[in-house]
Amino acid sequence: MRKIIKMTVMLLSLAACENADFGDAVINPNEPSVAIASAFLGSGQLALGNIYSEARPSLYVQYLANEQYNSMSLYRTQRFDYVNYYHAITNLLKVIALNTNPKTKEKSSLYGSNNNQIAVARLVRAFYFQFMTDNWGMLPYSTANDLSVEFNKFDTQETIYRSLFKEIEEAILQIDHGAGPTGDIILKGDMRKWRLFGYSLMMNMAVRLSHKAPSLGKMYYQKALNGGVIFSNNDNFYFPYLEDENHDNPWQDRFQTRSDYLLSDTFVNALIGKGTNVAPEDPRLEKFGEKAVSTHVYNGAPYGAINSRTNTFSFITKSVIYNQRAKGYLLTAAQMYFNAAEAAHYGWDQRHTAAYYYEQGIRASMEQWGVSQADIVRYLQKRPAFIGMRSIAYEKWVALFLQGYEAWFDWRKQGEFQVPLKKPVAAITKGIPNRQAYPLSAISANEANYRKALALQGPDNLDTKVWWAK
Repeated sequence: MRKIIKMTVMLLSLAACENADFGDAVINPNEPSVAIASAFLGSGQLALGNIYSEARPSLYVQYLANEQYNSMSLYRTQRFDYVNYYHAITNLLKVIALNTNPKTKEKSSLYGSNNNQIAVARLVRAFYFQFMTDNWGMLPYSTANDLSVEFNKFDTQETIYRSLFKEIEEAILQIDHGAGPTGDIILKGDMRKWRLFGYSLMMNMAVRLSHKAPSLGKMYYQKALNGGVIFSNNDNFYFPYLEDENHDNPWQDRFQTRSDYLLSDTFVNALIGKGTNVAPEDPRLEKFGEKAVSTHVYNGAPYGAINSRTNTFSFITKSVIYNQRAKGYLLTAAQMYFNAAEAAHYGWDQRHTAAYYYEQGIRASMEQWGVSQADIVRYLQKRPAFIGMRSIAYEKWVALFLQGYEAWFDWRKQGEFQVPLKKPVAAITKGIPNRQAYPLSAISANEANYRKALALQGPDNLDTKVWWAK
């Protein structure tokens, strides 16, 4: 949070240097007067860095285990706040307002074409809401950020998904041949990549509906495939951390003060496979983690336990925990290939077989992490025979290493194809959490609508499943 606040202040200070009077634009996004759209866009993108760096979901899917403080592994925290994401969305709405209002759109065009600024703001907003609804389920959505509404209703997840599909499609169509936004801290105004991002987000959401709403999922999957998605690591979507204490990779910050996060035994043992703890079957283990300091072998820490003898366990790779500029991956080529493999498995995609996409996903994942071509070929030759969704789900779990939320969302959806994760003995839930509970502010400030949401969705705890997982 310290970083987010400082970076936001920095961006807004840049706007102030141009003698901008934020006036009503800061208060009411529907009636902006004079403000700098590029500063609001950069501020609106900052919370994307938190999505990658959050440790909790990487513990949920058992990439990691704790050292001394294992409360997250035992799921003892129920409620999580979403206010930062709504703040980010408010900034994005200001970008849209500034580029729409006739009084401000001409000045705002100095920071990129009006259409492209609006399109990027809409796509990032859609990403936030997809992330939020997959975490909490029903959300204030249709009237969220509307200052004329005192108590926001909670929209169903199905309503949110359907609306987001339309939002993404409209935003992509809005992209023009003008300049990209100058305030874009993620893709630096590259509108080709923003189009790829939009269709990749659409594909990711579409495949998430493969069990619950297959007709809807198939329709938007095919739109995304036809539009073009991230099928090259050169186009991976990531948060660009900097070599700056205020804006650097949060994993690096964690390991400056204490070494709390270890690779879990669940993950390490899966990647060792038929190999050894010195030469694992999956060469990605050598890229994901380090050999234990005292024993010089790969050794995962017991998940859910207190693991004090840290020198005997494997840590996350030094290229992440000691690298200020380590990339914070959010959507990748490997992820899209595994999405396509699942779609082909269900008959949504006739371009290639599920086995073809599956192999391309493995290749993309290994290349993303710097595995040699010789090791890639060796792994593909010796891997177990492809058996459909079980193979796809396993390899996607591996490929999403440290993309904790995406791995958790996918694990919750897969049902009978889930990677076998174990519930810690002392956990307070029925199993691996299925959602996050609403913040206390949702009860205290909006209790009537909160109660209506629970009546439709189920108890406000970690065990209740969201719409697409039921």
